[in-house]
Amino acid sequence: MIAEFTLDAEVLRESLRAAPELTVRLEQLYSTPDDPLRNVFWATGHGADAFEAALPSDPSITDWVRLETTEIGRLYRITYAPDIVDLELYHIAGEVEGLILDATANDGRYEMRMRFPSRAAFEEFYTRGTALDVRFDLQALYTSQVGGREDESVLTDAQRETLILAFDCGYYDIPRGISLDELGEKLGISDQAVSERLRRATRSLVAATFASQGTAKIANADADTVDFSPRS
Repeated sequence: MIAEFTLDAEVLRESLRAAPELTVRLEQLYSTPDDPLRNVFWATGHGADAFEAALPSDPSITDWVRLETTEIGRLYRITYAPDIVDLELYHIAGEVEGLILDATANDGRYEMRMRFPSRAAFEEFYTRGTALDVRFDLQALYTSQVGGREDESVLTDAQRETLILAFDCGYYDIPRGISLDELGEKLGISDQAVSERLRRATRSLVAATFASQGTAKIANADADTVDFSPRS
């Protein structure tokens, strides 16, 4: 299972805020016996000089070096400070066998794509991460359809509840039997949140129905909450 999410990471936060138009993309992440965690990444876009000028005073790292400069961007290696929360999150990912597939950051906000051996593994990563006050915004979960369908629900519980209520109340009838405002009142959320839940639920169902090959995006998170209630 693959998860796409954004998070407010601590590493490079101040340096990235010094260059809001700069983007960094992970190249390699590794640890050594002497260093808790090292990160090799490309920095591209405007503001490279401002970013580099902020690195020496960035409290999230203990050292840095520019490895290469090309027409595309600059390649850096940094060592994580031993007391930042990102280091603990890295250890949690290893314990649940989570693998980083892609990571980019801009203006202090990281966009992540990770592979987990199961939904339960991701739930543990998410739960333990939030306990460290790491703010996650889950965008989607992916499940491989190659070699047979996965036995996973394509909807979150909140999406399922909203979709069933909308259907039962005639939202999909012509003419409609209920408005988004009225659905929102029944669910205790805004009409915008109802609209987003229905859109994401529909998108997930369509992906699961037609993605007989490749990977299907499933279980997009609601804007206001991520529900990991146990499934029966």
